Amino acid sequence: MLKYLRDRSLPGGVLYAGLYAVFFLALSQVATLYDTAWHASENRVKFLGLPHPWTADHFLFLFSVIATLVLMTRLLAPDTGRRRGETGLAMLSFLGRRGPLGAFGVLGAVALALFALAFDSAYHWAFRFSLIGRAESTFSPPHSLARIAVILLTLSVTMLLYDLAMGSALRDNLDRLRLARLGLFLSLVWLVGSATSFIPGNTPNWDVNSMTWLAAMSIGGGVVAVAQLWPWPFPALSTVAAYVVFRAAAFGLLISNGFNGAQRPLEPMLLAALVVDLWLLLPFNRGRGVLTLVACGLLLGLVWAPFGFHYFFPFTDHTDASLRRAIIEATIAGGFGGLVGLTLSWLAKRFTQAAAGASGRPAPVTTEPVQL
Repeated sequence: MLKYLRDRSLPGGVLYAGLYAVFFLALSQVATLYDTAWHASENRVKFLGLPHPWTADHFLFLFSVIATLVLMTRLLAPDTGRRRGETGLAMLSFLGRRGPLGAFGVLGAVALALFALAFDSAYHWAFRFSLIGRAESTFSPPHSLARIAVILLTLSVTMLLYDLAMGSALRDNLDRLRLARLGLFLSLVWLVGSATSFIPGNTPNWDVNSMTWLAAMSIGGGVVAVAQLWPWPFPALSTVAAYVVFRAAAFGLLISNGFNGAQRPLEPMLLAALVVDLWLLLPFNRGRGVLTLVACGLLLGLVWAPFGFHYFFPFTDHTDASLRRAIIEATIAGGFGGLVGLTLSWLAKRFTQAAAGASGRPAPVTTEPVQL
């Protein structure tokens, strides 16, 4: 594998950056789960004696973001007007620099993530001086910005690898094409993971119905995006299963170290993902059009709702719990999340195809991407 990463051609450099970016995305997922467990647990261990927000999970997240930033900046070069070696790649020129479209997307998402971290520090400072009422609200402005930034960063890395895996830049080297598709699959796993950041970690402070529909909305959006960008069979189950295994390992590690508020693996979501994939296998759904993909989000919410309700019930506030209401809310939330995931993935794919066409892309080879 390393011999392909040392390739000095432009497609080889993009593949090199994309695969390492996937690794740093994994680190950001670890940091996110660690951060959620830290906030939801009594065992709030200080990092080097520093106060919050200067915690180990924040430093790990910052490292992963900066490392990804360095990787992407290495793909940008002065725009000299020459277009050698760009055939089949989605390229963009901006402010005198030229590079892959996905790399520019990563830079924008990193800028938003760094702003969110600075905003979070200022937010906590304002809390200490009683300028705001709460510093650790799940959906506080800096926390929400950070979640959006991570989703956009992950989607940008996905765009980078989607271009290589589904286009013609690597058509003459099947080994590198397989690596690109492996990287694309892993980036989609982390895309599902980044969407779950909207599921609250401090479950005792939330009612069971809200937890159920928030999980349906979050994973529904991720699954629909995956179904749009991964054209092979079982896109939902393969990515959700990989993420659940990762999340289960993180859960066991955090619990063993005293973080009793660690987020659970969400294993009942596997059944919902399987139903989505069976829906996609029906003959009239193989084109994966708009209605088919929106129905994926609705189906996921509908199937998940009763299982998710009972899954969260022992750990949440269930004063006004209602299974019937949970089914309705989760179905609607899954459909809404699916619409958001469909819109983002459709825009990402269209921008990638347009930029590649401007670079002179030949017709795609091997497996065709899913058409909307």
